[in-house]
Amino acid sequence: MGGAPEVQGGAGGDGGGAGADEQVQGGLRGVGFSFLPGLSRAGSLGTLVISFVPMSAASILRVEALDVDAGFDFTQAITDPTATAGLVTSVTETSCEISFQSAPLQPGIAVSVPLDTVTFGTPGGPFSFRLTTEENDAVADATILSHYFPGSVNVLNASFLNDYADVTAYPVRGTLRAQTSTLGQAVLVFNLTQATPAVTQLV
Repeated sequence: MGGAPEVQGGAGGDGGGAGADEQVQGGLRGVGFSFLPGLSRAGSLGTLVISFVPMSAASILRVEALDVDAGFDFTQAITDPTATAGLVTSVTETSCEISFQSAPLQPGIAVSVPLDTVTFGTPGGPFSFRLTTEENDAVADATILSHYFPGSVNVLNASFLNDYADVTAYPVRGTLRAQTSTLGQAVLVFNLTQATPAVTQLV
């Protein structure tokens, strides 16, 4: 959902806001965020997948939320050891530290880190994160990424109407639930957390 991520910071640059005394060696490459379909939406617990290619060896990845929706929260974030070598070692509402001590990050080797049980804020929309890798308490690579959180479709009411829905005309059958082999109409009443053009297709 949304356009391509906007990445700031590159090799030899300031690493997207890192301090002058941090001796940034390079910027992360191929940085991207994705969300597991059907599980990640505004106002829910979901999985945030962080992908990147380090330019320097490192054993720590630090993720800092710079501009996110109200309610965004990292404090329940965990990693699945079957999906990544990274282990969550420290969290706040807006930051998450992931240790790769057992399998350090290597230059040029792509990494994908699924963070489970992240609370996504409301209503969804643009966000910015700073990704920093560290080795021996020194910054190795740093990059700022801007992307887009998915919004949410909230179903307020769901009903099924058929030819017998009129209880005045059908006092018995009109009180029964929808039945198989009958034609009808599904009616959904919902709202969206993001403004959506009338021509938008909902799947």
